[in-house]
Amino acid sequence: MKQWNSGRTQPVPLLAVTAPVSMSQPGTGGTVSSREPWSPGRRLVRRLGGTSMALALMVLVGACVTINVYFPAPEAKAAADRFIERVWGAEPGVAAPAAGQGAETAPDAAPKQPEKRSALPPEGFDHAAPLAGLDGAPSGTMLQRVLDAALALMVADAHAQAGRFSARSAPVQRIEASMAARHAQLEPYYDAGVIGLDEQALVAVRNMNAVPLAQRAALNALIDADNRDRQALYRAVAEENGHPEWEAEIRAVWTDRWLASARQRGWYLRRGGSWVRQ
Repeated sequence: MKQWNSGRTQPVPLLAVTAPVSMSQPGTGGTVSSREPWSPGRRLVRRLGGTSMALALMVLVGACVTINVYFPAPEAKAAADRFIERVWGAEPGVAAPAAGQGAETAPDAAPKQPEKRSALPPEGFDHAAPLAGLDGAPSGTMLQRVLDAALALMVADAHAQAGRFSARSAPVQRIEASMAARHAQLEPYYDAGVIGLDEQALVAVRNMNAVPLAQRAALNALIDADNRDRQALYRAVAEENGHPEWEAEIRAVWTDRWLASARQRGWYLRRGGSWVRQ
């Protein structure tokens, strides 16, 4: 389809000027040559600019690239040790940390907030880098720089997430307070060898015969409540860190640390079914 100018002397294509002569660009008052044909699509690309193109490509890269965030086992182990110490007290022969040593050791310490990261390209990124050719694709240099910036942001954020682990949310602190108060009632039974921890780090009865009949129902209620708190704890810690799928790994770490502490304090049940005390 062709559109005729007002003088009706020369045909002008609707979408592009390709004749080897200079023609007026509609609506601009300027001219374009046959080397740089004008089209509505070309004007749109110019108006988008480097920033919009960069953002669009970063979104595309983010949708196509998966960065795995691995479970931070060392940080989880340290958090478990602090939690157990706050519930059970310091292990025999281990001095308690001085007041004010480390924000996370304080009872009212808040979990560290994730560092805010900008979704825009880093400082110094040239938003006005030229788009070579404008034939529907940005130049190789521009594309590479945008992809590098997008990947750098995602990888940096993944590394930051992998190094963060907290066990100080409000639900976790409620569980901690409940277990600490209950431990004061359970501790005499630990010391007497009536109860201990089984291979899953749950409270189990070792010798109920040593407990007067009138106290047995109350003791069983304390054991059941403590085990419910332990199960709820692992879910709460996983949710606090934004990874519910970590619950099994958190449970494994906490189980190992509970049992390591129990070996220094009282009875624990070996995997084979025999009770042992260090």
